[in-house]
Amino acid sequence: EGPLCEPRPSVHSKLSRVSTPTNGKVLQRGAGLLAAVAKIPVVSNAVPLSSYGAVMMLPGLVRTTSCCDWFHQLGEAYIRLCLNYIVQGFITANIYAMYQKQAQSLQNGPPDCEKLEITLEVICLWLHVVACFTDMAETWDLQELLWCQIPTSKSGCTEVFQYVDADGSLMMVSGGFSRLRKTMVTLLILVPKLVIALLVLVWGGMWIGASATNADCLLNALALTFVVGIDEMIFTFLAPARTRHILEALPSFQSNVETPLWRFYRHMGTLIRTVVSILTVLVLRYMTRHCGEPGLFDNQ
Repeated sequence: EGPLCEPRPSVHSKLSRVSTPTNGKVLQRGAGLLAAVAKIPVVSNAVPLSSYGAVMMLPGLVRTTSCCDWFHQLGEAYIRLCLNYIVQGFITANIYAMYQKQAQSLQNGPPDCEKLEITLEVICLWLHVVACFTDMAETWDLQELLWCQIPTSKSGCTEVFQYVDADGSLMMVSGGFSRLRKTMVTLLILVPKLVIALLVLVWGGMWIGASATNADCLLNALALTFVVGIDEMIFTFLAPARTRHILEALPSFQSNVETPLWRFYRHMGTLIRTVVSILTVLVLRYMTRHCGEPGLFDNQ
């Protein structure tokens, strides 16, 4: 119907001119499932763009030659992490204080408060649980990356990572962390990160359940989702552009070795996450004080 409507060559014809009939279908030579052709790894862990990820990885990515250089490339990362601990710790402590204050006002029941819509409360609790569990899963991925995928330096000192360009992708050929650094990162970065997420999960869930109105329930859930992302916000705002670009350019750490645990989690992970999140919501829902109803978490 005109030159604009003439059939154009198929994109697939550019890939291979040879076709092989298989069960009545025509397949291109070398064709396969995307996961096989793209060589998708079994395990792939990327470093998050956050205050935690920066302090953990920068010692292996930059080489400093002076005290001033060390401060600008590494020292500032430690300052951002300390600031993150102060902000998240202060807010977490106040979440529990606000729950205790709110729980006292719920003793008399209506009209000082209203019965929460159970569907809204369960949805808010579940979103809160998902946000906290996602942060905990990130912590687990970081510890696996640290202990299983980053090489342990044989010299006993941290060695800067060295990369080569292999067919357009970066490949790590040398470098690694000392066992001492891995231990310190675990104790001073990963453990506090996990503890903060656990406290926000429990105290935040209690605070949501003790909301005086449905509007407070929704607003409290949204506020708690903001708390677990403070580390990324501080990094995005305070980190210099060079530091952000270095972490963005860092390729993910990949492995094709699938352990029995990973195989089990790959098949059952969705079911496990769903069941555990629902059970956590039920525990927080029925063990927290509500309007006119005492909770098992109360000390009275």
